[in-house]
Amino acid sequence: MLITKLEVTWYPSSWGNWQTIDYPNPDWDTIQFWIECLDRDEIPFINLLIEQTPGDEGEFILVVVGGYGEYLFEFYDRGYLLCYRDDSRSDRVVSIWKSDQGCFVSEKYLCNDIELVFIIVRYFAETGKAFPGVNWTDD
Repeated sequence: MLITKLEVTWYPSSWGNWQTIDYPNPDWDTIQFWIECLDRDEIPFINLLIEQTPGDEGEFILVVVGGYGEYLFEFYDRGYLLCYRDDSRSDRVVSIWKSDQGCFVSEKYLCNDIELVFIIVRYFAETGKAFPGVNWTDD
C-alpha cells in the first residue's frame, strides 16, 4: 500500500481539546478499523496521506468524514480538490460532522454504501488515485 500516514482526529467528549493520532504506514486492517470507528462526533474524520519525496509535486490525500452509514470523500491531488458526488441522491442537507465547527453537506455528496466506501479507500491506498468507478467533482 502507498499510504505513508493515517491521521485520526479525535474530539474526546470529556474535554474540549481535539488531538490527532498518527499511524505511519498503516496496514489495511488499521485503515478499515478507523473507518468503522467514524461517528460524526468524537471521531468525525480521518486523513489518508501519500507523502511524496522532496522535489515531487506534492502529496495526495483522501479525507473520509462521517460515520453511521454516510461518508463524505475529499481527494487532494497535489493541492487540487475533488469531491465524491452521487447525483441520484437528494439535496437534503445532512450534518456529517457534529463536533467542533461541524460540517453540513447535501446528501448527494455522501456515500451510503459501506462496501463502496471500502472500495474507494482501498483503491486510493493501492494506487494514490481517485476511484474511477464513481463521480468526482471540483464544485
